[in-house]
Amino acid sequence: MAHQPGVEEKLRISSDFGRAISSDLSSRGYVTSSLRAKKRRNEEGDLEVGNTLVQRLNQDGANWRDLVQVDPKNNQEAGVDCSANDGSSDLLIQVTRASGDQTLWRNIGPDVPVERSRTASEYAEDLYDAIVKKETKPKSGIVLALDSIETPHVTKAVVELFRNRHARWARSTGWKAIWLVGPSPDVTYRLDQEDSEV
Repeated sequence: MAHQPGVEEKLRISSDFGRAISSDLSSRGYVTSSLRAKKRRNEEGDLEVGNTLVQRLNQDGANWRDLVQVDPKNNQEAGVDCSANDGSSDLLIQVTRASGDQTLWRNIGPDVPVERSRTASEYAEDLYDAIVKKETKPKSGIVLALDSIETPHVTKAVVELFRNRHARWARSTGWKAIWLVGPSPDVTYRLDQEDSEV
């Protein structure tokens, strides 16, 4: 993976999961992206998102371990997709996609890339919309993880725009924390804090 911030930002990610993502931010604020990946259905990928988030939190000094996917048929689930513990408390994680673009998810595949060009502002609003969609879900004590493993929402400019516009609002939504989870811990960002707080 290469991540090269600057006046223009470039993000290149390829993985053992058959995933290839490229994202370029132009000086005009447009993010041009190309994505190839295997289709994931419903809860598939929640554990990968949870694992990346746990790695990031542990880099920041936490000691989470024993990550497990919560069975959606379990009546005790209450909006939790996966959980980890540190020996004395539990980390409860609700996973949702950062992008609700059904055309993207319908066309994604391992052979032909899905290419798009949108403004960083539009991607920031996708994040807002993803959080709004979860308004009626249980939130108390739960971390909301926006799955951006296969989308260009992890572009630093998108994260900064979201934080500048919506960090205060995001803090008021009732989640323990809101994270944008990319394909690795170094492109995983907390959204409910302003840039000056990070």
